Amino acid sequence: MGQLSSQGKWAEYPAEEYLFELLKDQIPNRLTANKINWLKIYVCKMADGKIMGDCNFNNEPWEEGLSVIYDYANGWNMDVGFLALKQFIVFRRCDAYDE
Repeated sequence: MGQLSSQGKWAEYPAEEYLFELLKDQIPNRLTANKINWLKIYVCKMADGKIMGDCNFNNEPWEEGLSVIYDYANGWNMDVGFLALKQFIVFRRCDAYDE
């Protein structure tokens, strides 16, 4: 799991694995037979309440994941004007899986 990067003035910084925790139940259905799979997440909430982001699994847009991330960002307190999170997660299949 890559380091969770943030922008804006967070009152309380989320845990490193928080974005993964939001999506972990849906991820197994997305994994391919490839040795390596990856997930790139970016979400921000503007001062006007508008939410923008990307959720890509193996470089393909993942709408279900994006919806979950948008729902999470919708709950952010916007007293600070702008908040954003970004994380890159790599999944490597265990070598024993090939046996």
